[in-house]
Amino acid sequence: GQGHFKQWLEVECEGDPMSDRLIFLPGDKVIRIRRFVDALITSFGPGGLPATEEENVTPAVICYRIVK
Repeated sequence: GQGHFKQWLEVECEGDPMSDRLIFLPGDKVIRIRRFVDALITSFGPGGLPATEEENVTPAVICYRIVK
């Protein structure tokens, strides 16, 4: 479908802007998919998610409530 520009938003939350994805939902909710890009790339071929030394970076779906 076609849409139109509505507004710019600034979002401050945990995450990695290079690999996570934010999805805005009605009711002031935001879903963050942690390691979205890694999972997407992995879905195109064998291998699994790249290993990482960082703590707390397993793929996850996290729901936030927007505070204005």
